[in-house]
Amino acid sequence: MVLTPPQLARYIENGSLLVRGVSRKESAHNRWINNIVPYAVSPQYTSQQKQIIRSSLRGMEKISCFRFVERKSEKDYVFIVPLDGCYSYVGRIGGGQLMSLSPDCLADFIIWHEMMHAIGFEHEHQRPDRDNHLTVKYENVIPAQMVNFEKIRANEVDYPDKYDYSSLMHYDSYAFGKLDEKRKVRMATMIPKKAGVSLGDNMAFSPTDIRKLNRLGKCPTPISPLNPESGVQKKPLHGGKEDTTVPSAQCFDRTSNCHDFKEAGKCEAPSYKALMENYCALTCGYCKGMEKTTKLVELPKSPQKEHNIKDEVKKPKVVIEAKDGNDVECEDLKISCKFFVEQCQKANFRDVLKKHCRKTCGYC
Repeated sequence: MVLTPPQLARYIENGSLLVRGVSRKESAHNRWINNIVPYAVSPQYTSQQKQIIRSSLRGMEKISCFRFVERKSEKDYVFIVPLDGCYSYVGRIGGGQLMSLSPDCLADFIIWHEMMHAIGFEHEHQRPDRDNHLTVKYENVIPAQMVNFEKIRANEVDYPDKYDYSSLMHYDSYAFGKLDEKRKVRMATMIPKKAGVSLGDNMAFSPTDIRKLNRLGKCPTPISPLNPESGVQKKPLHGGKEDTTVPSAQCFDRTSNCHDFKEAGKCEAPSYKALMENYCALTCGYCKGMEKTTKLVELPKSPQKEHNIKDEVKKPKVVIEAKDGNDVECEDLKISCKFFVEQCQKANFRDVLKKHCRKTCGYC
């Protein structure tokens, strides 16, 4: 998530940043008119990547009365671009508002998560009553990402539903954790208090998510779930079509992060298996007799004529200093940094990469 300057000002109290919780209380300026969300997709994406984004948005339309239309001349719209990671503003902020979906963000559950932010939803783990359900290990959090674990004041959000560990808007246990140098794994940042609960990547809308989405949009009739049996859609990776095998005659990795994922144990982790089969088939051993290749999906080149639409987009404010004012240790804050090594010195990427990819880009 990113904050506009007015939002940032509202959430500062006694020198402490208080960031958001579940669904923003309704006001005239933060809701999309008639539940219609205009959007534009950057020409930096390939045709296949654009199709994944559009198909994911159609999936959201099937469970709600929100409609996502490609922008024509609308003043307020979401501009989807492949920058440095996965993030979005919360609610309608006016004008062209940026949503970043880098190539490794192009899975349905991530696209849905970010569009839920754009519609007006906050992180479940930032609810005012969060501490009744979680223990946050602040000592394990990357200092620059501490903002993602602060709670919001109760008068700023609506949260009538029970706490939902399975929400699409809930982080996993290791989100933004520091790296344990000895074990080469991320440290846990959140521990659930409810027995038997584990926090993995939630890859589908929970029934509560669907109820919240339709309540927020004041949808007139009950919406049928995507999967009638479970009330949620099984995790798809390619436009609503569930993947059980790698959709290619050749077997290859689609991201340069696969070795790190394998070392972290994600290849065999149940909640990550479908994702790893699609993105890291070669490294994780899911080739199933296919021809092996070292091919990687390349990052689309920066378009030369995108500056006009970019000038309309509000640039997110990103804080990279710890609360005590000291610089964050020299490390990358995003696992997608390896995708952008060739972009480090390009003018339209430099500021963002300085903040998120200091090690990869040599800015320490």
